[in-house]
Amino acid sequence: MYIMEMQMKLLMKETGVEPDSISLVIILSAAASLSALTKGKEIRGFMLEGSMVNSLVDMYARCGSLENANMVFICTRSKSLVLWTTMISTYGMHGRGKAAVELFSKMKDQKLIPDHITFLALQACSHSGSIDEGKRLLETMKCKYHLEPWPEHCACLVDLLGRANCLEDACHFVKNMQIEPTAEVWCALLGACHVHSNKKLGQIAAQKLLELDPDSPGTFVLISNLFASSGRWKDAEGMRMRMKGSGLKKNPGCSWIEVGNKIHTFLAIDN
Repeated sequence: MYIMEMQMKLLMKETGVEPDSISLVIILSAAASLSALTKGKEIRGFMLEGSMVNSLVDMYARCGSLENANMVFICTRSKSLVLWTTMISTYGMHGRGKAAVELFSKMKDQKLIPDHITFLALQACSHSGSIDEGKRLLETMKCKYHLEPWPEHCACLVDLLGRANCLEDACHFVKNMQIEPTAEVWCALLGACHVHSNKKLGQIAAQKLLELDPDSPGTFVLISNLFASSGRWKDAEGMRMRMKGSGLKKNPGCSWIEVGNKIHTFLAIDN
């Protein structure tokens, strides 16, 4: 799909058709998904405003060019909440959690009120921060801005606790959530249990995940890997066979890189 969108851009250029704002946003999104930095840079020749600026910053971020993303952000005079949120997310994407929190403070100085998406971007950045920071963000969201956390916000905190090997705290948080934990929340806990070899909590999370998301191939693979790491080879094989019997197939991990103005695709199985 992304290749077709880039081909559309080429066809428009060859036929002399001027792209409108919608076309530019679509093209920037495609360039970001393909990590086609050179192609995305060509858009800068057009007058960009509103959603196009947001897409340009996002494109630079996903293509690994934090410097260019920051330059576009700084040069934009009228910054919307979406643009601030995009830049916060950009810092998180590049492991700059502290810079994201500092940018959030500057955004508040501009009298902008953060929404659910802003806090989701911030919590994603908290991977490089502390547990206290992650908890503080959740409390600020609820108490100061009266925003009820989405399951995605809760999953971020579970992931943060899991990375710090605070699995009991993570499990306690999940069991005491005010909303019903979703598959995403249990998946975050299961992933942490796999990393830290916690078989007991891992089995609880695995059972809940199977109940909530039985049609996801990723669920079966994650649980199979948990069994394998515990030496439960028969259970791991049984999970794989159950997945195969259900007709489920997990697509291999895939990434793109631009070299010499050409886009190269790599699968997880490639050497």
